[in-house]
Amino acid sequence: MKINHLAIFLVLCLSPVPLTAAVPYATADTGQIRCYDNRSEISPPAQDQPFFGRDGQLQGRQPAYKDNGDGTVSDPVTGLTWIQRPPTAKYPWADAPKLAAGLNSQNIGGHNDWRIPNTKELYSLVDHSKGWPYIDTKYFVCELAPQVIDQVKNTQYWTSDRSVAPDGIPEAFGINFATGHIKAYDLGMGCLNNDGVMDTDELAKVVECLKKLDRNHDDKLTPDEYRPQRPGGAGGPPTGGGAPLQHPANEE
Repeated sequence: MKINHLAIFLVLCLSPVPLTAAVPYATADTGQIRCYDNRSEISPPAQDQPFFGRDGQLQGRQPAYKDNGDGTVSDPVTGLTWIQRPPTAKYPWADAPKLAAGLNSQNIGGHNDWRIPNTKELYSLVDHSKGWPYIDTKYFVCELAPQVIDQVKNTQYWTSDRSVAPDGIPEAFGINFATGHIKAYDLGMGCLNNDGVMDTDELAKVVECLKKLDRNHDDKLTPDEYRPQRPGGAGGPPTGGGAPLQHPANEE
């Protein structure tokens, strides 16, 4: 059983830029400027050639940012304002609102209503013209040495959106700015209040948590015990044996 810890970007939703009725949500261009076939990069194809209409040939609303000089960056395309340097520490998803509350008390940028962004908001920062990291480092601090695999997990950031895996494990979406992709991360089991999230208070009582999950009291956890209970009381698929009780490992 693991509890994923990711970094956190904070966002402030200011008055959005004027939008037309046909475009209810302002979407910035991906920044992609190259074209590819099924195997490699190609020259921009003509209209009568295969692969015409690649993303690199289409120009949408170009990303634009403004450094406010107070630790925040504004995006005039989406109407959002962002923390310029996200905290380097990593947190379980359940603690993300606590971080936002703590920073709100500091009145960063003259505002006290910072929050965790949803997936669409956070993904609007992904810049496909860059790559490794996929974010404009002229405006945002993203400490990642080029092509250093060990640092990939340093650029994973939570969103506010939750999900559920096919096997019933609770998840939340995050975005990796090193690789430019969206991923659902396992939240682990919240076993004291049965909310599907193990927060720091529950981690402090990890032995109590694990014993509660061990429903047959054999000092082992099988998949049907550590997965969330489904309607009717069924857990995950039954298996033989089980792993000895141990402290959940953090995946950073």
